Amino acid sequence: MKHSFWRWATLSAVTGLSVAAAFFAALKLLGAAYPYPVFRLMLFLWPSSVFLMATDGSERTLGSYFIVLVAILANGLTYFIVSSVLWAGSHVSRRWIRSE
Repeated sequence: MKHSFWRWATLSAVTGLSVAAAFFAALKLLGAAYPYPVFRLMLFLWPSSVFLMATDGSERTLGSYFIVLVAILANGLTYFIVSSVLWAGSHVSRRWIRSE
């Protein structure tokens, strides 16, 4: 089954946005009561969540909401870039294998 690059990249970016939004919603619902293993998983799946440290002490302001938005969008961009590199690598390796 062939997948186009843009379909693959769009699906990856939407996945990155969804993962970040889900973690942020869970963070708001649970407060700061994340167990440590869940926190490490969050850092792995949402690497741009470190941007949220900039909102410490200024919650519920327009600037903090903007930082949260940037953190979520940056995660979508991260997933887009990683998936693009993986897609390109898989196509290069397939062509290299076929040429032998």
